[in-house]
Amino acid sequence: QGALHSGGSASSTEAGAAQSAGDKPHHAPSSPGWEPGARDGRGAYDDDGECCGVVLNELVIDRGQATSLTCLEVYADRHFVTVIAGDGLIVATPTGSTAYNLAAGGSMIHPGVPAMLFTPICPHTLASRPLVFPDNVTLSIRVSLDSRAGAYCGFDGKNRMHLRPGDGLVIKLSQWPVPTVCNLDASHDWFLAARDGLNWNVRHAQDPLHSPPRLER
Repeated sequence: QGALHSGGSASSTEAGAAQSAGDKPHHAPSSPGWEPGARDGRGAYDDDGECCGVVLNELVIDRGQATSLTCLEVYADRHFVTVIAGDGLIVATPTGSTAYNLAAGGSMIHPGVPAMLFTPICPHTLASRPLVFPDNVTLSIRVSLDSRAGAYCGFDGKNRMHLRPGDGLVIKLSQWPVPTVCNLDASHDWFLAARDGLNWNVRHAQDPLHSPPRLER
């Protein structure tokens, strides 16, 4: 899998090892149990272009302990998308789609799908829904100048930093893939973990219906 720029642990579906920025990605050998993975990591940059964090699972922007909503302006490739008014939002990788993103109502995404997940946290509108962006999109998130509360940004749950109204982040895909080691293959392991670890689509089978009694004349 890929990574946003500062490291972190993989989600419950697979284990990953991030490459350092100075190493070039290696080609995967043609043997079972090895997957090169999609470049699903995201890098976050401040307004000065400095990299301020790398994540494997998700980048979370939330209102922290503030009692007011935070308002976050969202841009995709410099085009205005929307303003999220609520507790915050999650930008997740496919690897992190089964973690906080899933708990907040986002979709699970197979780790082989090159995508970026965008999931609002407790939005103050009925019309707000999660989105899935292609992996070549550059997202810009800015705390609105008229937001009553600032925000805090966390990278895989670590290194939280304060964002004041007017502060922003740029989020984009890392060029460095993160290879994963599989038990059997990527799809088998992922669906097995979804069923056994998350009880995805698991329910008790109904008892069979008995044949109704026949009416005798």
